[in-house]
Amino acid sequence: MFFKPRWYGMLPKWARPIDGKIVDRIEKLKRRYNLTNQMVSTGIGITPWATRKLQYFCLEQNRRKYPNASEREIWTFVLASRFEVKLASLMSGAVNPPYVEPLSEKELLARVGDMESIISNCDTFEDVVKYIIQMDTEEGQYTDPSGIGYELNDVLEGKTLGEETFQCVICKGPLDSPGLICHRCRPK
Repeated sequence: MFFKPRWYGMLPKWARPIDGKIVDRIEKLKRRYNLTNQMVSTGIGITPWATRKLQYFCLEQNRRKYPNASEREIWTFVLASRFEVKLASLMSGAVNPPYVEPLSEKELLARVGDMESIISNCDTFEDVVKYIIQMDTEEGQYTDPSGIGYELNDVLEGKTLGEETFQCVICKGPLDSPGLICHRCRPK
């Protein structure tokens, strides 16, 4: 068993990374950016990685709840629950960061009405998950001006394991400061 930092216990069980190397890398990011435990747990919760994990968790919950339902019916339940969350958030008047623009009620209801077609275009549950992540991306849900969230997601997905240096997303050169873009490519 590996060391479990405080932020780890703050996460729901489905959102906890199980690989000790990933936990270590997150700890390095935490120290690098001087993040609090709350910042790390919140940051993990708003990554595409966490969205994917949540959808698979919902898939398993629905399989248990509806053992006689077909796989595609269960996929539909998962997608419907995502639409419900988005509609409830819209109706609550929740304040979003300036870079997030939720889909309108009209657009969400149109997609709800088109769920059968959306699911029929999916060959696997991963296709459903990709649709959900793409929808969140359209809204700007994963936008992170600091770039830390992108690094965190890469670590969670195992993309940076074994690498000690991070690359600029534009020139692929080494990063000389926190973020995704090196000082040479950063707009003046």
